Amino acid sequence: MEVRSFVFTLMPAEMTLITSITVAGSYAAFHQKLLDQLRSGDVVTLDFRDMGELLWHISAGETEFQIRLRRAFIRSLYTLLATPSNRPDLLR
Repeated sequence: MEVRSFVFTLMPAEMTLITSITVAGSYAAFHQKLLDQLRSGDVVTLDFRDMGELLWHISAGETEFQIRLRRAFIRSLYTLLATPSNRPDLLR
C-alpha cells in the first residue's frame, strides 16, 4: 500500500506564525514535529495521521496555537482542497 503524504510549502510569514510561539501541554508534541521540519526549510510533510491532527487542532478551538496554525496553513489547505479529483498527481 502506498503511503500518501501531504506536502505544504509555507511562506515566511506563515512559518513565523508557527516558529515564534512557545507551546506547552497537549499541543506541544505536534508543535515540535512542525518545528523539527521547519528547521531545514519551508516545507512541512504530513502523513494521514498528522494531517488529521492538523485538521483537528485548527478546527477544535481558539487557543493562540490553534489560531496561528489556522492562519499558517489556510492558504495551503485551500490549494490542496481545490486540486481536481481527476488529477491525483497534483497531490504529490
